[in-house]
Parts: sequence; structure tokens; C-alpha cells
Amino acid sequence: WPDLLVTCGRRMSGISIGIKRLSKGHTRTIHIQDPNVSAHHFDLLITPAHDHIAVAQRNGSKFTENLLVTKGALNRLSPEEIAEAKTDLPEEIKKSAKPVIAVMLGGNNRRYTAGSEVFKKLGEQLIALRAKTGGCLVIIASRRTPKRHLRNLSKQLESLPHHIWDGTGESAEDNPYPGILGLANIILVTSDSVNMTSEVCITGKPVLSVHLAEEKSRIASFHQMMEENGHILRLEAILSGEKPLPEKMAVLDERAKIAAQVLAFFGIKP
Repeated sequence: WPDLLVTCGRRMSGISIGIKRLSKGHTRTIHIQDPNVSAHHFDLLITPAHDHIAVAQRNGSKFTENLLVTKGALNRLSPEEIAEAKTDLPEEIKKSAKPVIAVMLGGNNRRYTAGSEVFKKLGEQLIALRAKTGGCLVIIASRRTPKRHLRNLSKQLESLPHHIWDGTGESAEDNPYPGILGLANIILVTSDSVNMTSEVCITGKPVLSVHLAEEKSRIASFHQMMEENGHILRLEAILSGEKPLPEKMAVLDERAKIAAQVLAFFGIKP
């Protein structure tokens, strides 16, 4: 049996519980994100502050000793990977007019469907931002971005300098996402993905949140916390003139802190 098992998400929580039981406690378990089952099934839980178990601990309704709390979602990106990936981008992307405005685009999810009117409004917002800043738009679509809306968005932006990556390619290496983060001067990210928002905030660059729909409940709490901590601003606030476009924003990089806390929890010297 392995000495340590790290799992993530509700679907994997059962596997973690099963291996811990079958190994008769030999395997120590770390589970990332709220498993939606009792915390005693795991040696350690690591959850974002907006997950239910972390909220319960914060408001005093439930205390969980084996819980570490992060601001955002843990991810694999590092400044080093971003810097290296930047050098591998196609020359036509590297030569884009400055500032480069990267747009990390999500779409449909369990909470709402992003329809044609939503993407039309997004196009209008991108046109308005580009009028303020100049430069070039570089749009990276996700698997959840409807292809027909992406095509319509491209037509809407056809008079402006822009590039769109539509998700083609079979492997992670085909995705220019990390390199674009390195090249970008301004980053836009749609609010539907906590993961994407957390990832782009490792850059310390201006990160503008685009709400395809008004977020509610714990996702709204996540964005509020990220704004209050200086990691993101809403795009609407920049376009309306309510807030100026900053040159940089607070970096969100929790890897070293969480690693140190994990080692301390298990009594392991680094």
C-alpha cells in the first residue's frame, strides 16, 4: 500500500476511504476540496475558503481539526512553467501589439447556461476594453465554451487585432494557455471557473473578472474574497471608470505555505 494518497473532488473521496480502510491505516490520506462526507474518514483535508466545510469552521458552527484552508483552488501552474511556456508560443502571437489582453473563457456549467446574448455582451465589453487600452486580444476557450458562440465572437471582433485558440489539439502541450499568461499584460477570466481564476492570479498581473451570469452562494463568496484581497477586479468597474486599471495585483501562490502546513501536520521535517 502507498504511504500517502492524495485525492481531489467528491468522486475520488470514496477511493480514498476504501484504500485507507483496506490498508488498515497504513496509507495516510489527503483529500482536496470538500468531500461532502465526514472529515474523520481522512487524515487531512485541504479545501478552499468558500467550500461548505471551511465556511462552517469560519462561522463557528463546526470545528474540524484536520482541515487546512486555502484562498483559491490549488493548481499545478508555477511562475517558472509560465515563463518557459512563453518562449514556445508561435511567432505571430509573440509579435502581438501591446498590451496583450488574454481572455480565459469558460462557458456552460452546472449553475447556468451561457447563451448567445451573454457572448454578444462579452464581445461588446472586449471591444470597449480594447478601445481603452489598445493592443491585441488573445482568447483561450475551454471545453465548456460553445463553439457556435466562439465563432460569433470572432466575427464580432473581426475588425480588431485578435487571436482565438478554440481548443484544438490532443494533448496538454497543444494548449498555449500557460504561455499566454506569460505574454499577457492584462488577463480577463470568466467567473464560472474557480480553478481558472485561481490559476491566473499566480501572475500578479491585472486580473479582471468577467461575469457571464451573476454568481451566487459560495462562488459569489469566492469572488468577493478575491476582490477584497486584491487579487481580481470586476471588468465592469474598469469599463465604467469606477476603478482605474492597476499595473499589478496581489499574487496568489499558496503552494509553499500549504506544503509547509502539510509537513507540519504529519510531523515531517522539510
